[in-house]
Amino acid sequence: MSKKKKMVPEDLKEAFDVKLPPTKKQPVVHSTFRLIPEAHEAIKELAKVYGKHADVFEIFVENLKNYEVFKRMVTAGVPESVARKVSGCNYDKAIAKGKKDAGKIRKTYVVKKDTLETLEKIKKQLASKRLKVSRDLLIENIALECKKQIDKKISGVPKLYREFLGDIKSLWGEAEKLKDKMIQELSFYDPLSLADKFLYIISWLDEISQDLETFLKEEDEDGEDN
Repeated sequence: MSKKKKMVPEDLKEAFDVKLPPTKKQPVVHSTFRLIPEAHEAIKELAKVYGKHADVFEIFVENLKNYEVFKRMVTAGVPESVARKVSGCNYDKAIAKGKKDAGKIRKTYVVKKDTLETLEKIKKQLASKRLKVSRDLLIENIALECKKQIDKKISGVPKLYREFLGDIKSLWGEAEKLKDKMIQELSFYDPLSLADKFLYIISWLDEISQDLETFLKEEDEDGEDN
């Protein structure tokens, strides 16, 4: 199985339509969260997009501020105990407690102090709506949801790359014809070295095509392995 390079395009920062406050230096703290391994992995992947764990957690709380978004998220089934609380169903607290920490891992992250304070306010707001959820459970769910949104955007890129590859190859063919025409008609006198300069454009188109073909080949190989 080939090891493909993770795609983290710059425009993925717009994935959640969240506008962060102006960047300023804020005090940070080390905070420990007990989450399922998939949630920790999601935070790791999101940090590749946003740069720092502190920024990732800030994105989390911005998304969690919208109670309806969170309500739709948990009622989708992750986790079941929280979904039951949202829908108003009763459940056995003893059973829920027994499953609560199963397979979860403690890990410490650097988080902005303001972010933690906002997270605590969100937890209290949810509690006022009869939805008592722990801070860790909030982060666990929103981490998985944000990762799902990122994956959805990334999964559509190969299809676009295939379309662009076809367009670039067509453009390359037209560029080759134009280059030949320049060389033929400007062979006697070309003070701007137009034909030579145009070769650079063709060279770039060739390089882009090769990069796309290599990437798509690796995608296809990974798909076969999976």
